[in-house]
Amino acid sequence: MMFDLLNGITARTSVGKKYKHQEAFLPIIEQVIEAIGGTNIADVFPSSKLLYMISRFRSRLERSHQDADEILENIIYEHRVCGEVAKTDEESEAEDLLDVLLNLQNHGDLGFPLTTDSIKATILELFAAGSDTSSTLMEWTMSEICWPGTNFVFVDIVTGLKEHCISRHAK
Repeated sequence: MMFDLLNGITARTSVGKKYKHQEAFLPIIEQVIEAIGGTNIADVFPSSKLLYMISRFRSRLERSHQDADEILENIIYEHRVCGEVAKTDEESEAEDLLDVLLNLQNHGDLGFPLTTDSIKATILELFAAGSDTSSTLMEWTMSEICWPGTNFVFVDIVTGLKEHCISRHAK
């Protein structure tokens, strides 16, 4: 539940909206996180190329990479098309991270080339890092609050933060 919520927030800030491909993208991110976080026999013997070749770890990551690459390519293509349409219209939405990266790619005078693969890697990293760690933190916090032996000072701090955020958002 928290994972889906935080992925929605990450999608809105990084690519501007929820895309139709996002539903297929989230399981891929979960698979990558599981694969990287799990144990692998090739990790025990890193110098053994044979173990790395026969383990399913590499094929799972390559398949996940291809799926994620295809989805991100579609998202970037749709974003570029929508950006071209928005240039002709007077109304424009607020810029998101993908807009900024695409603008830097097209008009930026950087000392290095900003490729589409670099943009895809940045967006993938944001989804992976921004979703799993944040959802784990939120779940841990909720379980600590619900635990019978919880320190009530901690609950008061969280309640105060919540009220502060709500009053600030209402203004």
